[in-house]
Amino acid sequence: MCRTFIFSITCLVLLIINFANAGELRLASNVKGDSVYIGNANTLNTNGHKLDIGSRGISIHGTLNAGSSEIQCGGNWTLGGTGTFTASTSTVVLDGNNQTISGNTTFYALKKSATEVDTLYFDHNSTQTITDSLNLQGTTGKLLNLRSTQDGAAFGITYSGEDSKSSLSYLNVKDSNAGGKTLKALSSIDAGSNSNWSFTEIISAYIKAWLEGPYDVVSHSMKTKLRDNSWIPNQSPYTADPISVGSIPSNITDWVLVELRQTATGSAVSSKSMFLESDGDIVSTTGTAPEFPYLNVGNYFVVVRHRNHLAIISKLAHTFVAKGGSLTTVDLRNSANVYGGNPVKQLETGAWGLYSGDADSNGQVQTTDKNNYWLPQAGLSGYRSGDFSIDGQVQTVDKNSYWLPNAGKGTQVPQ
Repeated sequence: MCRTFIFSITCLVLLIINFANAGELRLASNVKGDSVYIGNANTLNTNGHKLDIGSRGISIHGTLNAGSSEIQCGGNWTLGGTGTFTASTSTVVLDGNNQTISGNTTFYALKKSATEVDTLYFDHNSTQTITDSLNLQGTTGKLLNLRSTQDGAAFGITYSGEDSKSSLSYLNVKDSNAGGKTLKALSSIDAGSNSNWSFTEIISAYIKAWLEGPYDVVSHSMKTKLRDNSWIPNQSPYTADPISVGSIPSNITDWVLVELRQTATGSAVSSKSMFLESDGDIVSTTGTAPEFPYLNVGNYFVVVRHRNHLAIISKLAHTFVAKGGSLTTVDLRNSANVYGGNPVKQLETGAWGLYSGDADSNGQVQTTDKNNYWLPQAGLSGYRSGDFSIDGQVQTVDKNSYWLPNAGKGTQVPQ
């Protein structure tokens, strides 16, 4: 006869679930213990409560219904041949040392963060599947090793969640056969015999550019009127990377989109929304030098785009190194560093900027920019495409001093 137990306890020295007869144990509060063993035909239902298990680990031969709980495991995770793990929306956190995962388990979210050199072993006879988020982290100089329980025999791991929910860094991986999406590991080591993995870096360089519209020849910098009047939206206007921030930092002129290309005529390998500061520095949304994850250290052409200025591309490929290294500078405020014939406009002696007037961002300053954007927006304030001077006001000066002198100009960026 099946029996249901309501189990309420805050701390256990040893939690063993192995009933003589089939039964279900439902937690009524958070539980902390040294081990969990679920015998055949028995069920542990976390009932939404946290399960914190120590170094003797979790062994499932019956059923573990995890619900929305967090399950911390400091020992080995074992799913026996007769066992069932119902992940639902739970998170399993592996917080021990030299742990092993055995049995074909489907996790919703799986996490392990190591602050010292550690090894996570995967049973070579089984595959671990993660459906929502995967977070495996070591630290600088103290890598988390991912290894098979049998050297030379590949372990299986399959991730099917969103790329943004996969966080893998400072790993040393060997003998792994990854299914589903390619696993992208930053600052990690490919120790051999891995399939469907990408071992890359967060690469960076200093990037600088001027915009014609907001440039002020008196201060030799760009105005920040949009930010000063809270007109810059918290979400980037670029569909290639429509990220959002909680607030716009001080000293920001506007959003820009920065692309990296491996060849001048090739497609973008990375497109990132960033902020343009008044001094021409382009920074990430956290205020650091521009960062591009999941790329290899090497040489890249740099494209800078703005929502109503003509895009530019660097004349040469520039070296991007791993984040934290000695960064090079890509100064596109100097016309000698920009590709094309007359690709930027001289703003004053020694200062060159992106041409203003391309309200529809199609790479041409045309009559449609005036008729379809400036004219309907004339007299309006705020974040407007027809505001070619980037001062928050659509006025006659935008048409006469910015659109008209640039009419007929086109971007020199190879499409």
